[in-house]
Amino acid sequence: MEIKNLEINKGFYTDLEAAKKLSDGEKVNDVHYAPIVCNPTESFEVAIHKDDIKGLDVLTIIGSGDYLYWILQNEPNSVATFDINRMAKLYQNLKTAGILTMTLREYVDFFFNNPTFFDKRYLLQITNALPKEEAKFWSRLIWPMSQSKIAMSSLFKLGNSIHNLGSSLTESEENYYKVREAIMTTSSTHYNVGIDELSVVRRKFDTIFIGNLSDIGPYENLEDGAKLVDAIADVSSKVNHLLKDEESALIMTLPGNRNLRVGEPRRKA
Repeated sequence: MEIKNLEINKGFYTDLEAAKKLSDGEKVNDVHYAPIVCNPTESFEVAIHKDDIKGLDVLTIIGSGDYLYWILQNEPNSVATFDINRMAKLYQNLKTAGILTMTLREYVDFFFNNPTFFDKRYLLQITNALPKEEAKFWSRLIWPMSQSKIAMSSLFKLGNSIHNLGSSLTESEENYYKVREAIMTTSSTHYNVGIDELSVVRRKFDTIFIGNLSDIGPYENLEDGAKLVDAIADVSSKVNHLLKDEESALIMTLPGNRNLRVGEPRRKA
């Protein structure tokens, strides 16, 4: 799995200017740019059983990036990600570079702990593992900012501590280094598209995971009721063509940290 440049050719300066605007709390009138959800906001490790991952082809939304690492930890055949938000992919690539170059303690300090969030002592170390344009993006964005401004930036939606959500990536060095190895050996693809544009994907998957449905574009802030039911049906209609067979599963997390599975549980005998 390589850390690849984004497929859509927006350009370095477009990405940087959008990130600066988001950091200052300004809205960017382009669907490809939105604030970064830095931490997972649901227990996806409960939602996606290991048997829905091991040896299989999996498609997941990026979100905070941590869905990908849980999947990698459980030995998929391949993994593909999608997200219309370019900031999400840029951040996930930065996290991946962090896993490849940092100790577990450094990774947790840099990405999840205040006051060491985005500590500049580690920035050069991480960006050296990125493609040139992405390294330049993060350096130009972060170096001019004070530590307090970074922590208060509207670009980063910090949410809860990852440790309160039980992310297994940070529970042990064994898990952490297993993900590092998987990053280097697992086939991966990224699609810079939203759910409405998944028709561009020309392959099929055993498992598709849509985390935090109520945080996604047209489904934002959904509550229980008819609108939520309609949203579930709408998502299903847009991704079902990407499922391989009757054993394939579409898994979503819904408001209230609940899980919905479309498809029979795949369990090993």
